[in-house]
Amino acid sequence: MTLGRSVGGPVGGFLTDAIGWRYLFLLQAPLIGIAALLVIAKLNIAYHEESKVPAIGRVDFLGTALLAVSIVSSIVLIDRGGHAFPWISWQSLILSSSGIIFLTAFVYVEKYVAPEPIFDLRILRHNVPVSYIIGFLQITAQLGMMFSVPLYFQVTQRASTTVAGGHMVPAVLGNTIGGLLAGKIIRTTGRYKPLLVLAGLVAATSYLLLLTRWNGQPRLAGWESLDIFPGGMGTGIASAAGFVSMTSLLKPQEIAMATSGYMLLVSFASSTGVTVTNTVLGLGFKRQLERNLHVPNAEMIIRRAVSDTSYIGQLEGKVRETVVSCYVAGLKNTYVISLTCSLLGSLLGWVVKQDQL
Repeated sequence: MTLGRSVGGPVGGFLTDAIGWRYLFLLQAPLIGIAALLVIAKLNIAYHEESKVPAIGRVDFLGTALLAVSIVSSIVLIDRGGHAFPWISWQSLILSSSGIIFLTAFVYVEKYVAPEPIFDLRILRHNVPVSYIIGFLQITAQLGMMFSVPLYFQVTQRASTTVAGGHMVPAVLGNTIGGLLAGKIIRTTGRYKPLLVLAGLVAATSYLLLLTRWNGQPRLAGWESLDIFPGGMGTGIASAAGFVSMTSLLKPQEIAMATSGYMLLVSFASSTGVTVTNTVLGLGFKRQLERNLHVPNAEMIIRRAVSDTSYIGQLEGKVRETVVSCYVAGLKNTYVISLTCSLLGSLLGWVVKQDQL
């Protein structure tokens, strides 16, 4: 997994430069197919429990559909709000209402209707909810950072997509080392709560470095990307310790369901981190340009720079300096969001109940 995530950035960047970003989605198809074939060939599950109800009748289709509609409504609202339609509009009202109504219906179905719910709400006890929230916050923080890092190098140093993607590798290596280190410590001491508190503080180091040191000037031939290593390491620690915290007080048959809920939240956090970061960056960048760019064709430059970062690379002289400095100022707002999420995750670590493993 880590190897795939590490090479995904630079390889994706290279393919974007070579053939275009749209083909990246097509090229995922054979990889998904290989994964499916491996599951078919290698995953062997013995079924011991017999039921008179046909297998298809035991599937919670209603709960699945309600949850899917709620998630899609929420993601569309977060992703398109402020772009395709204003935040205060009838579209926002419909999407937000749909998300809440269908989520409420999902909870009712899972609790009172479904004979075999896709997500049994009774597992939301002990450390499960707080582990979910910590994981959500830390993933949101890191994905927001990893969204902004390539943009920083593309705008400030005219880096290609390949080079910009390569700058994300330290964070992924941090994920690996943090996860392995946390696993070793938990296995040795049987304690995971201190790691959940520490994880957010380690990750916060990266966001503070980005805030104070990433000012648009190149340093040490690109070695500044090592500043994001603690962010990945902190998230790796939080993910490993959070998973153990979530499962430590559950029954064995509940672990798979709790894990699926955790993975769903992680996926949602990925979308949230990127979308929130993109929105905050766009608003902050535009505000800075309107305040600092005073040239005859300023309105056109602002419109094009906000909608297409490649346009910034075509600018020269004083105009480019102003636009880049405004972009860097907009990026700093995104680092504040990641820092806040990370510190909140650290504070929530104190709430976790420690079970001596």
